[in-house]
Amino acid sequence: MITADQLKDVMDRADALHHYLNIDQKK
Repeated sequence: MITADQLKDVMDRADALHHYLNIDQKK
């Protein structure tokens, strides 16, 4: 079972990845 801390970490990573992809697309 996943803990709240693990879920938060996953969400933070996903958010960072989305920012990275968005920046990459703008070039």
